[in-house]
Amino acid sequence: MIRYFILLIFIFLFSLSAYSQAVKDTTSLQAALQRGTFGGHVRNVTMATDNAAGLTDAYADGLGIGIGYESAPFHNFQVGISGFFMYNLFSSDLAAIDSATLAPNRYELGLFDVQNVHNTLLNRLENFYLKYTLDNFSIKIGKQLIKTPFINPQDARLAPTMVQGAIFEWKNNITKVEGGWIDKISPRGTVTWFPVASSIGIYPRGFTINGSRSGYVGNLTSAGIFYTGLTHSITPQTTLQAWDFYVENIYNSLLLQFNNEKPVGTNGAKALIGLQFIMQNAINDGGNAQPQKAYLPQGSAAYTAGAQLGYVSPGSAWKFLLNFDHVTNDGRYLMPREWGRDPFFTFIPREKGDGFGGVDAVSGSVFHDFGDGLTSEIMYGHYYLPDVKNTELNKYGLPSYNHCNVNVRYAFSGILKGLDMQFLFVYKGLLGNSYGDLTYIYNKVTMAHYEFITNYNF
Repeated sequence: MIRYFILLIFIFLFSLSAYSQAVKDTTSLQAALQRGTFGGHVRNVTMATDNAAGLTDAYADGLGIGIGYESAPFHNFQVGISGFFMYNLFSSDLAAIDSATLAPNRYELGLFDVQNVHNTLLNRLENFYLKYTLDNFSIKIGKQLIKTPFINPQDARLAPTMVQGAIFEWKNNITKVEGGWIDKISPRGTVTWFPVASSIGIYPRGFTINGSRSGYVGNLTSAGIFYTGLTHSITPQTTLQAWDFYVENIYNSLLLQFNNEKPVGTNGAKALIGLQFIMQNAINDGGNAQPQKAYLPQGSAAYTAGAQLGYVSPGSAWKFLLNFDHVTNDGRYLMPREWGRDPFFTFIPREKGDGFGGVDAVSGSVFHDFGDGLTSEIMYGHYYLPDVKNTELNKYGLPSYNHCNVNVRYAFSGILKGLDMQFLFVYKGLLGNSYGDLTYIYNKVTMAHYEFITNYNF
């Protein structure tokens, strides 16, 4: 039913917009709705995973079509709505369980609905909000998209992670303060809006610190997420960020980050430096009084530190980065995989750093802008993790690995403006001990992954 409801709303708003061509009134609510703007998005993702010999391979192609509307301001208020439709054009059997490991598909299933693999035609109401703006301040209430270190859209699937809540932003030339309260989340790879606690555990849950299967899915309680972020330019070249995410009754994460750009010579080249620190603490019982059903142990804590060095050539045609991250042995750093990508400097797309303590990671990247819309980036890293059997510090049984990404993008211009294409190649190799157990290999290491993504925005 919801798809027809969304369609009717868009037909109504489009009719208003068409009628507005003959209307000169700019003071009424009707005029504000008529002068609103429409936008659309078509996205196609083709992906395939080539696992080690004897393990199941997979492929899929998904098509997504979205349309959105935002009204013109009326006494500083605006309304917005958007919907997204997804379709499985073709795929391997995404419900198949690998016979050697009894594990399910990992990457391709996330294109569609991870909770119902047999759904081939999906839809989701995404943006649906009321926005108020006054000078440098704005607040948006309802369903919306946010980009923060701990909750963000991600870029690997047809549709992004969305949130519902009340989100504010205040900014001037040197400072931005943002934050708010979130009570529901619709993760990528789903079409449902979940209460915050219920959104944790939709993706694989791994092990407790004692080695038993985590049982927190459906057993966590939380009033929601309260967060604040501060971004301040100390100088035009130096930026400080501070973020605090309080997931009521479960955990709190604090992030501090320093970035500096130092001119090199007089031709526009820059040297880059970045420093990052994250502290995470359990709140109360970690979500449930029974340890087996908690997201993290009572009293647990995790600490991470990162550094980044870089160089940007004159004209920004080349960018080189060298990154370091360390997670202490105090505990496992956790971030629900349903909520977004990691904030670590060493993050490389298609693997996450959540679930581990005692980590040393190093990565490097080379980015080149060829001009005329063509860019490429090569990323490579080594990730030294605790032993796969050390569940106290290794939640998902992932061995130490090396990771390489090759990413090529092309943005069209002229008559095809709005169209861009991306090719991504991923390889992850084994560095640690897998003990001959293929469950530590399948969809984790000794594998290649391919994606071809086409976007058209209008």
